[in-house]
Amino acid sequence: MAETKATEKAAAKTPQKNPPAPEVDIICLPSHPPKPKTREDIIYAKRIASRYLNLNAIEQIATRKRDAARKKAAAKPKLETPEDFYDQGVKYLAGARCAVPFQEQSTYYNKAAEMFAQAGELNDAPQLAEQYAAQAKTTLEEGYRDAYQAAMDQKKHAITENDWFNASRAFERISGYQDADQMAAECEHRLNRIHAARRPNTIAALVLVALVLVGAVWGVQTDVFRYQAAKALSSMGMESTASYLLSGLEYEDSDELMNQIRYEQGLEKMEEGSYSSAISRFNSCEGYADSEALAQECHYYLAEAAMESRDYETALEQLDKAGDWEDSETLILDCHYDLAEAAMESGDYESALEHLRKAWNREGSETLRYQAETAYLAQLEPGDRMTYGKDEYILLDKTADSVLMLSSKLYGDAPYNATTEGVTWADSDIRAALNSTYAEDRFSQAERDLMLETETEDGVTDQIFLLSVSEYLAYQDVMGSKDALWWLRDLDEATGTAAFVSCDGTLMTAGYPVDSAAIQGRAAFWLSLDAND
Repeated sequence: MAETKATEKAAAKTPQKNPPAPEVDIICLPSHPPKPKTREDIIYAKRIASRYLNLNAIEQIATRKRDAARKKAAAKPKLETPEDFYDQGVKYLAGARCAVPFQEQSTYYNKAAEMFAQAGELNDAPQLAEQYAAQAKTTLEEGYRDAYQAAMDQKKHAITENDWFNASRAFERISGYQDADQMAAECEHRLNRIHAARRPNTIAALVLVALVLVGAVWGVQTDVFRYQAAKALSSMGMESTASYLLSGLEYEDSDELMNQIRYEQGLEKMEEGSYSSAISRFNSCEGYADSEALAQECHYYLAEAAMESRDYETALEQLDKAGDWEDSETLILDCHYDLAEAAMESGDYESALEHLRKAWNREGSETLRYQAETAYLAQLEPGDRMTYGKDEYILLDKTADSVLMLSSKLYGDAPYNATTEGVTWADSDIRAALNSTYAEDRFSQAERDLMLETETEDGVTDQIFLLSVSEYLAYQDVMGSKDALWWLRDLDEATGTAAFVSCDGTLMTAGYPVDSAAIQGRAAFWLSLDAND
């Protein structure tokens, strides 16, 4: 009675699908199609049963299930009419709704499709047969895919004996899918190594320890004795004593044995959650087995713990040592982003910008960065410098809601203009380059959106421009010296020359031919301090 109520409750939680299911009996199928049992299968089943349950109880349950299955098969009604097959298909659908393993659910859908197919043209039987045959296939494909991914996640995070056991069973449940059998074998191998490292042999261990002590007292510890004793003690899980015997020993493969011992110690510490101690052991293994990868894995777990306690600086240190383990790169971006948020909350916008530049492709970092940039700009005064986009700029002027910025670096990818004839600022090559190539290469779209349109000539507006002669004279004292030649935008159209600033800061209004490659530009722009503009 309790089992029937539980089944009805599970069916009630499952969304109903076509056709509307009347109250019907539920057909129960085995979770997995029966497979021929080999001797190895039986031995394995008994080992699992004996580990978790009483074997006699398991056999009694199996016997009762076989008897019940035989009785049910004998009482199974014969299907003769299309209505019989249709009703049977509806019953299989009801079973599918409360099936848990995806293989079992797929089997139910297949059985339902078969029944609807044999119902001929009754009602919507042909459509249902096609629908649930496809559903069975989809359920199986998606189920194997999701189960494989879940098993891989278990394997990646497996540390303890129980973790490796669960990962192995997860792969065994999807045996035959991709490399699931190979993954199961790897997990079982790791499990066996943990078992071997803990194999008890108390009497023999005590005898060996006694021999070691006697040898130490009488001074008769030969290299052979120490090596053989260390090897035996290591196989019994007494790595610390074995390590003591091997210390300073140069005999046969004693170095290899020492590495093996440290490796096993690292595994034990890792299983205990003592990741720092485990790292120390793995790092002293000198490349034994996968010790380097395991050390990186431990650093990753330490980073996760540090992030949980909001110690992002420590997390970054650990992630740097974790290499490319799992999603370390993503966590690094998260750490810098979180540090930037904390810095912004405390008003340290300069530090926030530093972290945001390192979290450049993390979701949300671009929006946060230009908020930090505008907040930082509002704190600066004329003559101060800051990085905006990819380059450093000097703040020349400041109003209530905007600032004028000038690049510290020179832009030399193009002369003022390719030719000297009939050139104007509006049609100059350098103006076009600053507002296209330069802008796209050095700023994000969000940063460009904060640049104001500035009238640089009658009827001509630009976001990025060269300073004019009058602007240079107004801000000369705050921009600092520049040991180079750089253009101003004023020019003489008749002679094809433009004004420029000499290396010592002297204003040269007489100008120089605009097609000269010896003089470069310095980008300037007005920037809004309102991030909502």
